[in-house]
Amino acid sequence: MRLTVGREDAPPLHSHGREDESWGVLSGRVRFWVGSTSLDGCEVHDAEPGACIHVSRLVPHTFQTIPPTAKVLVSNNPGAIEGLFHSVGPADARADAEHTDLASAYGIRNFDNPPAA
Repeated sequence: MRLTVGREDAPPLHSHGREDESWGVLSGRVRFWVGSTSLDGCEVHDAEPGACIHVSRLVPHTFQTIPPTAKVLVSNNPGAIEGLFHSVGPADARADAEHTDLASAYGIRNFDNPPAA
């Protein structure tokens, strides 16, 4: 998926039970939290254009843009999670807390609120 994401589009801290996830930063700057079920316990990585970030399945993670928006390529392997995104709609209309059952059906487990915008 090629996405333009804004600060308010940050997902909750979560893990994927079925797929690995990778991001390529095309523009802007993106902060990633990785490796713990709480934001305070995560490693924090800032990624600039050209950076690639990979998170294996079951590893908790989230991200947020540092400028107002950033462009990223997102890859999930194996695929199929895109069905979740088609079901819940665009990020600007998404309410993650309202879709926990659907997310769970796709193997996603939420741990915490998204980073503060």
